Amino acid sequence: MKTSIALLLTSFSDETQAIAVVRSLVEEQCVACGTILPKATSIYCWQKKLKEVEEVMVLLKTSHHCVEKCMQRLKELHPYSVPEIMAFEPMSVDSEYAQWVKEVLCDTMLQ
Repeated sequence: MKTSIALLLTSFSDETQAIAVVRSLVEEQCVACGTILPKATSIYCWQKKLKEVEEVMVLLKTSHHCVEKCMQRLKELHPYSVPEIMAFEPMSVDSEYAQWVKEVLCDTMLQ
């Protein structure tokens, strides 16, 4: 069953950056909500070196119609040169929550 909600996942090096970007996305009505989860440890290979860093994970809630525009705006605002930006479609979403997300997003994002 296709839902009307999409979830974007991204990460930042610190909470201050995450708050600034999430605040912009909410104010611009690109996303209805951003949830910031501090103190994640990421282990990855970057430029042929193994990295282990503390990051902040962010979950962004939007409409599936807005995903591409939201991903582009997030990339513009993100401080990383290659930011982690992934979109997921939930299997099921509470109808009242989905309605709230739809009401929060600006009309231009839904076109």
